[in-house]
Amino acid sequence: MRTEKRLARRTSQRAPSSYTTIVNVANPLTIDSASSVTIQNGSTLDVAGKIDNYGTMTLINGIVDTNGYDLVVKPTTGVLNLSGASMVELGVSAPGTLDVQGTLNQDWLSGGGATTIHGTVQNGSGYVFNSSSSGFMTTTVQGSYTQTSGGSLSLKINGATSGTGDRLTATGTATLGGTLTVSNVGTLNNGTWVLVSGATLTGSFTSVNLPTPPTGKYWQYSASATQFTITLLNQPSITINDVSMMEGQFGITVFTFTVWLSSASTQTISMDFATADGTATVVGNDYYANSGTLTFTPGQTTKTITVQVRGDATSESTENFFVNLSNAVNAWLLDSQGVGTIYNDDM
Repeated sequence: MRTEKRLARRTSQRAPSSYTTIVNVANPLTIDSASSVTIQNGSTLDVAGKIDNYGTMTLINGIVDTNGYDLVVKPTTGVLNLSGASMVELGVSAPGTLDVQGTLNQDWLSGGGATTIHGTVQNGSGYVFNSSSSGFMTTTVQGSYTQTSGGSLSLKINGATSGTGDRLTATGTATLGGTLTVSNVGTLNNGTWVLVSGATLTGSFTSVNLPTPPTGKYWQYSASATQFTITLLNQPSITINDVSMMEGQFGITVFTFTVWLSSASTQTISMDFATADGTATVVGNDYYANSGTLTFTPGQTTKTITVQVRGDATSESTENFFVNLSNAVNAWLLDSQGVGTIYNDDM
């Protein structure tokens, strides 16, 4: 308690050299170049004003809440160390700015609005995420952003409105790595969201975790030379045609059924197929049964299924059999049954 009172009286001037628990600071806070402030063990530095940090601020499982004011890490001498489950809360309804002109050693960085970071951000084993339950975060790195294999970036989108959500922008090079996790606020409609952009974009995320898409939709993500985007698309529909042919008086007549997708997909699509008797039967020696799995690799839109129909010299009425599709993966069945009609050509 004595520590908190001493700091509260002096915040309009200079912070003392070192503290482990600081809460409820009622004025703007200046940390001079010879001073250090440590927030740890679940403690919160709650400041109703701007923080100018010329010295060293260290958060170890601690929180700094600026209540919508700015936290400025001053050039040359200012250092901000974040480790463990530490957060910088910039405010939600009226977010402030984290202006790092000195050094940021970052494990966790959170925001609820616009965040500007001057300098280089190295995310090697920490988290960049939006702590707001409803607002969105726009983080601009005035320099380069590098996320390596141990780093994590967590962003939110407004799934009801294409393009609305969190975004990380680097004016220099954005290097991707580690994990990207995207969560959604509201419903999910088709759309495209730019999540990360840079003057140059390099690398790739090791793991990309996206919200569960609604039935009949799927996610596509891609990286260009300057942007990483995610897009929610409709899954293609599947259709099979009908085939009508003369059976022939001997030998085999091949009935070829075509299965096609309504559009190309970036996903691998598969489905099972199997013939089924109609008035034509396998045991009646009208055709040979056939079954299996069709697989469409990304970009493919058509496949064929062949059924061998046996010719004979017996006069018969017109007969039919079926080719049924089932168990579609990454697409949906619009027309799941092809009808094979065998016309009699015997006198």
